Amino acid sequence: MTALSTTARLLKAVYRFRRQRDLARALGLPIPFRRRRKAALVARLQRNWPGGYAVSVAGDLVFLPQPLEFQALRILFGGPGAHPAALGFLPAGGIALDIGANLGEWTLPLAKAAGAEGRVLAFEPNPAIAQALGRSLRINNLVQAAVVEVALSDRDGTAELRPDRENSGATRLAAAAEGGKTVTVRTCRLDRLAAEAGLGRLDLVKIDVEGHERRVLEGAMVTLDRFHPALVLESAHESAEDRAAIADLLARLGYAPAAALCDGGALPASLDDYRARRGACAGSEAHDLLWLPRRRA
Repeated sequence: MTALSTTARLLKAVYRFRRQRDLARALGLPIPFRRRRKAALVARLQRNWPGGYAVSVAGDLVFLPQPLEFQALRILFGGPGAHPAALGFLPAGGIALDIGANLGEWTLPLAKAAGAEGRVLAFEPNPAIAQALGRSLRINNLVQAAVVEVALSDRDGTAELRPDRENSGATRLAAAAEGGKTVTVRTCRLDRLAAEAGLGRLDLVKIDVEGHERRVLEGAMVTLDRFHPALVLESAHESAEDRAAIADLLARLGYAPAAALCDGGALPASLDDYRARRGACAGSEAHDLLWLPRRRA
């Protein structure tokens, strides 16, 4: 069987599963039934997927490289994407940054929201994932979006990136003392890149960098102070020290959390909640916080 026919058969199986899953939900069939079907299909996909384009639940073509890992499977089966509460801060013709773009769960809807007159820069340092995201943007004709293969940080230079083959979303910059396979990547401050790109406005910034959020923000102070965009910041991976530093840094710029974004809605949050890890900011499970400057709160 050729790679083409293998991919076509697998995509057809995913399509059938989605339709049957939706029907099972409508009929109230028990969850274990759906879980067994999904587990069998996932095992088949992971054994045979040669790499190719799949249609996401949102209707976008997304290139999913081999091997299929957690983030790719989430796209295939309709997992979380860009939250509508965040998209509301990106008008047509606006500019957004997707920092830690991965396979484009946020990049593609951001590009569609910005429209042909807008602009989206997707920062993804993992070479294989960055290449896949570029293919997704091209096939969807989202010429207003571009992939920047760099790790944003608080300094310009290089660093070691540790790819995670089981979950590309867990890829992170490696500590100096850690072992294992790494890839050398370029690091850069957002302030430098924003100046080089000649940004005249900035509406929305999403940051999901597996605990490196503080360093990204420290390298973006001038840009944030100039434009005051809405921020979507992943939380729970940061250390206690980094959380305190992030709270102080963003408070100085006039920011405060407005809500913790979740499936189906959002939970009210405050700066005190974030500092104390309470309410919507409690727990160790990763979640996105929407931070707004006072003039937007």
